[in-house]
Amino acid sequence: MTTATAAAHLSPAARNTVLRVAWLSVLLGLGLEIVLLAVAAASSKVPSGGMIVADTVQKLSWSVFVCVGLVLGVAAASQRSALLPGVAGMLAAPLAFVVARALHKGVVQALALAPNAGGGPSPLTLALLKGLEYGTLGLLLGGVVQRSRRGFAAYALAGFVTGLVFGGIALVLMQPLPPAVFAARAVNEILFPVGCALVAGAARAFGSSTPQELS
Repeated sequence: MTTATAAAHLSPAARNTVLRVAWLSVLLGLGLEIVLLAVAAASSKVPSGGMIVADTVQKLSWSVFVCVGLVLGVAAASQRSALLPGVAGMLAAPLAFVVARALHKGVVQALALAPNAGGGPSPLTLALLKGLEYGTLGLLLGGVVQRSRRGFAAYALAGFVTGLVFGGIALVLMQPLPPAVFAARAVNEILFPVGCALVAGAARAFGSSTPQELS
């Protein structure tokens, strides 16, 4: 079941919750971009204004697709199986990666910016890695839901462990990286899964308005 198909089967109240999740995802993407700019400023490697716009578009699209997909899976897990969030994450992450990458490239071309230097793993390798990463995160979140743990610490821990393991793999594949770039990548790879897991936890905290009516 894709994110769009699942959303089409939500009740009006559940759609409102998904909309709130989408806004939380936007705030997550913006917040992460601000943190990364702070890291870049600390190393005197602040990108141009145009590249900041392109990076922000990329992070917002990635954040919304992945987090909404995970929330739909977590909602379904409360009724059916803890495996559904894993499936949702495994499907949503590669799709989000492709969309976010395409939008970033489009903005770079529209603003006539110099593209980033190549190197590192192929886009296909990264997309597959993201699928495994967010499939794993979905499984962990499904376990949290099945155990009826509503505390945010459980969600944050699931995100941190996932980011630490798969973010570490991604960083190894991306080597060699300049120290400033490595620091920014490390922050991104660890903080985003934590933030996305907390968004899923916030959706659960909405209580009866959580999008549970999937069919």
